[in-house]
Amino acid sequence: MRLSDDKIRSLAEQIYTMMKRSSKFEVYAQKGALMPLIISIIKGDLEFEEELELEVAKKLQKFEREIESKDMNYALLEKRVKEQLLKEKGINPRNYM
Repeated sequence: MRLSDDKIRSLAEQIYTMMKRSSKFEVYAQKGALMPLIISIIKGDLEFEEELELEVAKKLQKFEREIESKDMNYALLEKRVKEQLLKEKGINPRNYM
């Protein structure tokens, strides 16, 4: 998913605010020190998701004709391939999706 820098900053602001308000976190660092870290994490997650989506598309592209000829549910296949790739990367799909 592509997000503008403004949208990413807005999300980072919201995350920072929720962390400050939550009793589950004790935030000692100044906002100026945390914001670049939060932004970096968001961007990293978005890049990971984009790479994962490309991997899924490449895998399914190999079977495009078979998928079409057998009228298979593309969304379901896409989900299963994504789950398999996540498992291969050591990520529990239930925690990710």
